[in-house]
Amino acid sequence: MNYDYDYFDKLGDPDEEFIDEIKKVLELLYGIKNMDNVKDIDTLMNFIQENLMKKSVPNQLDDEDLKTITTVKPNKRIIYPEIYNESDIEWKNDESIRKLIDYCLKKNEENEHKFMLIVSHLLPILVKESYKNLVDELVTQLTYVKVPSEWFQEENQNYETFLSIREELWGYRFPKHETATICSSIFDRFEKEPRHHVTLCYVPLPGLCTFPDDNNLLFPGGLSPFVKLVMSNDDELLNDKHISTKIFDSPFFHAIIKFKWHIFGRLIHNIVLFVYTTFFILFVTSTTLDFNKHINIFNAIKNYTEEVVIAASKSYIAAITVTIGNIDNVTNSVVNNVTIAEAVKSNIDVITGTIYKATLEAEAKLPHIDIISAINNAAIGAINSKEINDTMITSAIENEVISVINNNYIIEFNKTINGIDAITINEAINSIGGKHLMIVCMILITMGLFIIFRHIIILVKNGFGKQLFSVPSTYVLITAITFIIITGFIELKFLDCSLKILGTFQSISNFLLWICFIGLLCLFKKIGVFAIENTFENYVKSFDNEWAGFISASYDSLDPWKNDYLVIIIKILFSFFTSIIIMNLLIAIINNIYEDVYQHAYTEWSVIRAWVIAYFELAISTPRNDWLSNFIIPHVRRKDKNCFPPTIVYEVSTEKVKEWHNPKIALNSI
Repeated sequence: MNYDYDYFDKLGDPDEEFIDEIKKVLELLYGIKNMDNVKDIDTLMNFIQENLMKKSVPNQLDDEDLKTITTVKPNKRIIYPEIYNESDIEWKNDESIRKLIDYCLKKNEENEHKFMLIVSHLLPILVKESYKNLVDELVTQLTYVKVPSEWFQEENQNYETFLSIREELWGYRFPKHETATICSSIFDRFEKEPRHHVTLCYVPLPGLCTFPDDNNLLFPGGLSPFVKLVMSNDDELLNDKHISTKIFDSPFFHAIIKFKWHIFGRLIHNIVLFVYTTFFILFVTSTTLDFNKHINIFNAIKNYTEEVVIAASKSYIAAITVTIGNIDNVTNSVVNNVTIAEAVKSNIDVITGTIYKATLEAEAKLPHIDIISAINNAAIGAINSKEINDTMITSAIENEVISVINNNYIIEFNKTINGIDAITINEAINSIGGKHLMIVCMILITMGLFIIFRHIIILVKNGFGKQLFSVPSTYVLITAITFIIITGFIELKFLDCSLKILGTFQSISNFLLWICFIGLLCLFKKIGVFAIENTFENYVKSFDNEWAGFISASYDSLDPWKNDYLVIIIKILFSFFTSIIIMNLLIAIINNIYEDVYQHAYTEWSVIRAWVIAYFELAISTPRNDWLSNFIIPHVRRKDKNCFPPTIVYEVSTEKVKEWHNPKIALNSI
C-alpha cells in the first residue's frame, strides 16, 4: 500500500466514510443490519456498548438446567451446582467484543491502520466496564509495536536500529508535519543520556488524543479517549486493583505522557510555576513586611514603655521629695526599721509592674486600642492602685499626706510625659507595611479563582466532578486559598481580628503555600525540596535547627514560642510523622520491598503527571482556532495536530524490544 501524509494525518479523524465502513464490518462479524442511528464515533461507541457488551448467548446454567441438577439424587451429586452457577455475577460478553478488537488488530497488521481508531475509543469503555482480562491482553499486544519498514519511505535503507542520546521512550508526532520542524527545548539538554541503540516503535491507537468538535470557547465539552482513560482512576495515585493499572504501567502510556509533557505540558507548567512563584514571593514579602511592621510597633512600644517607667519613677521620687516635710507623720517603727529610700523603691516597683502589665494587655488588644493613652493612663492610675496602698510606707502615712503625694506625682508625671517622643510609635502603627503588595496578591488570587471556577465547571460538565472532589490535593488547594484570602482580608482591615490571630493565619498560609509549591515541583523528574517556613535568623540557621531537632529531638530553638499553642501542635506533628516515616522506611528495607517500591515510583509519578496533563487539556486548551485563543494560549489548540497528533512514534532500547518479542532471549540471558 502506498502511504502519503494525508492518510496518516487523518487517522484520528473518524469521518462519515469510516463510520459506514465500520457498519459493514459489524454486519460481517455479527450480522447486525439495523444501524441507522449510528452517525458518528460517539453513537457508534454507544451502539457497540448496547449490542456487543451484553449477554447474547447463554454461557451459564439456565433455570431448567439448575433445576435438573438439583433434583439429582444426593448420592449422585459430586459438586454443589451453586458453585458453578454464575447467575449472581454481572455477565460481560468478552468473546463478542474480543472478535471486533481482533478484527481491528488483524487489519492493522495488514496495514489498514484506520481500524485501530475503534480500539482507541473502546479502550476507556473497556476500563469503565471492567473488562480486565481483555484490557490486559490488549495492552500486551500494543506494547513495543515496531514501526513498519514501509513508513520510512526509503528503499534499501534499514532504520530499525539507530543511535540516540535521548531519554528512553522519547516521542515524536506522527506523521511528521510537512512544514514544521522538530524543535529542541532548552530543557532537553538536561534529559540527555549516553549514546545507545534504540528501535523506533509507535502507539497503534490513532485518535487516542483527539478531541471531538465543539464551538463552546468558554466551557468546552467533549473528551478525548486519553482524558477518559486517565480520569477513569478516581485516585491521584496508581491503584494496583484498578482495571487501568496495566495501561498506566505500559511503556506506550509513559511515551504518550512524556510526549505531551515535552510538547505543551512543560510550557504550561512552567508558566503556572512562574505565576505561582511570583504570587508566593509577593505574599511572603507582604506578610514579612507586615510582620516587621508589628516588630517595629512592639519595639517602639517597648521603648516608649521604658521611658514612661523612668518618667513615673522620677515623678514619684519628686512627689516624695516635695512632701518630705510631712514624713514625721510616719510611725516610728517604719522610720526606725525601713529607710525612706527602701520604702520609696517598693512603691516604684509597684508602679513599674502596673505599667508593664498594662502594656502587655494593651498589646494584645492592638490595633483596636490607643496604646499611648493606655500606657499613660496606667502610669497615672498606678498611684491609686490597691497594690501600692498595701505597701509598708503607704500604709504608714496618713491619708491627707498620701493624697498630696499622689497629686504631686500626677503633676510631675504630666510635665515629664510631654518630653517623651511619641512620633516613633505613631509612625510604626500608621506605616503601610505590606498592604500594597497584599492588594496585588488579592487581585492575583481573584484572577486565579476565575480560572479555577471555569476549570471546575468544565470538569463537572464533562462528568468528572466526582474525581475532582475525591482527591486530597483538591482540599489542600481549597484550604490554602481560604487561608490566603482570610489572611489578606485581616491584613487589609476588612476583617477585625487581633494581631495574634493575624500572625496565626499568616503562618498557616505560608505553610500551605510551601506545600503547593512543593507539589508543583514534584512534576519535575528527580527533584526534591527541603524547606520550612520559620522565623529564625536565616535559612542556614533554620536548616541547622531542623537537623538538630531531627537527630536529637532538640527543640531549644523554639523556646521563645514555647507558650504558643500553634508551635506546640506543629512540633508534635513533626515528631509524630517523622517517627512514622522512619519506622516504615526501616520496615520496608528489612522486608526487601524497598526496591519494588522504587521501581513502582516512576509509574506512580507518571499517573500524577497524566492527571495534570489531562487537567491542562480540559481547562487550558481551546476548541477553536481564533485570534483570541491564539493570543492567550498560542500553543494549545485542540485542533493543532502538533499538540494532538493522530499518534506518536517513540524510541525504545533495542535490547528491551528484542527481549519483549523474543522472551527466550531474556530467559537465556539469566
